[in-house]
Amino acid sequence: MTNKRIYSIQLVSTDQNPTYLLRYIYPKSPDPVKPNVMTGRSRVVAPCTEGNVINGRYEVRGSQKIKPEAIWDNGRLTCFRWSAAADLPVVFRILPDGKEQLVNYHMDKNVMVIHEIAPAFVLRLGGEVMEIRTNSHIPRAWNASGTLTGETRVEINNDEK
Repeated sequence: MTNKRIYSIQLVSTDQNPTYLLRYIYPKSPDPVKPNVMTGRSRVVAPCTEGNVINGRYEVRGSQKIKPEAIWDNGRLTCFRWSAAADLPVVFRILPDGKEQLVNYHMDKNVMVIHEIAPAFVLRLGGEVMEIRTNSHIPRAWNASGTLTGETRVEINNDEK
């Protein structure tokens, strides 16, 4: 096993023409995405924009020192874009009882992709606090696959009985 692939190899001993060295040759990695000459825009899709429907109606209140450059959601994920040099605050969602709960997220370059939507978030960095709220929500149909891309993958292990 490597960090990219899993190999299952059956070794058989033989006296005739043994293999001393085995190399795998893989196709060349795709070239990085280049800007479109006609529009000057990259074809790379920004996070939280699949389906081309986004909600950007957010209100902020509090310390402007930790304010994201942009805030939007797609009905499933919430995104905060930061400048490249910004210190990132800790993000909490505000629960219905007023308590705060830490959110799960990942970074996509300078965009914090929060794994949920919520009516209100709180950002905290040292003594700085900012509240972010929205009353606008994008209705989404039932997600039968439970995935963000709509794709599913099934692996069948023939060894299991």
